[in-house]
Amino acid sequence: MKFAVFISILLLAATASWAAPIAATPDSEVQRVISPHITSPEQDDFWVKGSRQIVRWDTDKLDKESLNSNGLVVLGWSEPGSDNEHLDLENPLASNFSLAEGWIEVEVPEEVETRENYFIVLFGDSGNISPSFTIDQL
Repeated sequence: MKFAVFISILLLAATASWAAPIAATPDSEVQRVISPHITSPEQDDFWVKGSRQIVRWDTDKLDKESLNSNGLVVLGWSEPGSDNEHLDLENPLASNFSLAEGWIEVEVPEEVETRENYFIVLFGDSGNISPSFTIDQL
């Protein structure tokens, strides 16, 4: 009987600890997600290898702290039926620029394969993907 009472008390204590309230996080400690909408390139745009292009994003919804953040732009591509985004993280097109600017000029690599399924990923603290576009030679 004593063992059954002990087990009951132990289970009750364990259950109570799982149901304990969690302290609210102050606004200053809330993690913000920075993921601005990419406005350029647009779906079906055509970029020429070796050319200079502008990547643009919407800054309207960025809060004051986000506007002080730096960004990273990388090129990726997709293939039907695969979740692999083939992000070229080792060769970013741009890095350490202010997200507040709303645009950055990038150079399209000469050595990339011709594809119709490229996209740009803009990283703040999260990644935002552009519509797919083509890179080819003239």
